[in-house]
Amino acid sequence: MPRHRPSAPLQWMEMIRIRMDPSRRNGVEDQIMTHLDGISRTPDAPRVTVRRHLSIANDLMVVLLWPVAPETAGSSLAYSLCREFEAYGLVDHTIWSADCLRGRRQT
Repeated sequence: MPRHRPSAPLQWMEMIRIRMDPSRRNGVEDQIMTHLDGISRTPDAPRVTVRRHLSIANDLMVVLLWPVAPETAGSSLAYSLCREFEAYGLVDHTIWSADCLRGRRQT
């Protein structure tokens, strides 16, 4: 599903966690994947990955990986996805930057 982009350094990512309502779970994952596949085919789209929580079957994580300068408040794409995903359950959106570790030694 994810389309791989040239090896531009990834500057930031957005994580959208969806805790789906168990009673509405059937078919929701296919709808989400179809929608995200369509997004990944558009110009300037981020790299998109989707993960399932190992111990909570109703949790999905959509990760948008961006090679461009970060937007502190997040992307309009992520906010649009959050509004759409609210129909399926609880949604949490976080924004992460790669800038914090540049030039520093990890311990």
